[in-house]
Amino acid sequence: MPKNAGYIVDVNIKGVIYCLHHQIKKMLKYATKNSPCSIVNNSSILSHAAYPGLTVYSSTKHAVTGLTKGAAAECAESNIRVNAVGPGPIRTPMLEVPTEGHPEQFGGMVPMQRIGEPKEISDAVIWLFRKTQVMLQVIL
Repeated sequence: MPKNAGYIVDVNIKGVIYCLHHQIKKMLKYATKNSPCSIVNNSSILSHAAYPGLTVYSSTKHAVTGLTKGAAAECAESNIRVNAVGPGPIRTPMLEVPTEGHPEQFGGMVPMQRIGEPKEISDAVIWLFRKTQVMLQVIL
């Protein structure tokens, strides 16, 4: 069990719950059939897989995926779409710490055998915001 397990749970589960609560509360005032609102959560490929040493992180991302699907089902009639991206390892400062400056070592956990770039994920997020018929999806 990592020393920072409580922090990981606070950020990845409680943080998403609180954000969803406040976002949905505000969006209920503005969402219409002709102008729906959209939320895109940040899950992880680890919500669908396991990796040694990342059990707590993986578990919290399972929760994000579940929260996303539940919120999507609950908000559909209110014209609020809820989706998530679930990327593999992405070249960010967060990936530098566990890899001691060598994030490429996580490339082997994904089919393309490389770590992703932030731009690749931002493109998926933008697509999810624009596609008004997409709901209950986690894009890996």
